[in-house]
Amino acid sequence: PSPDILAGNAIRRLAIECKVTKDKKKYIPKQEIAQLEIFSRKFGAESWIGVKFLGEKWYFIMLEDLKDTGVSLSISLELAKLRGLTAEELIKIK
Repeated sequence: PSPDILAGNAIRRLAIECKVTKDKKKYIPKQEIAQLEIFSRKFGAESWIGVKFLGEKWYFIMLEDLKDTGVSLSISLELAKLRGLTAEELIKIK
């Protein structure tokens, strides 16, 4: 398992799985999230999902904010706007 983006500095490491969708909701298989968590734990990184909805900017969401649908986890555009961070906000968090 490996994330799409691995970034860090002396203080912080981020493992980010990126998704793009033309729909108003993105579904992610639970196995994919589990693999991201395994990698992040081994690497000592924070796990994030980056999602780009059509016509919108990138939003970065903590795994805890994903909604469990039973088979997969999901993030809606509405929830991403409410709980997600922009790239600028994500890199400013200490």
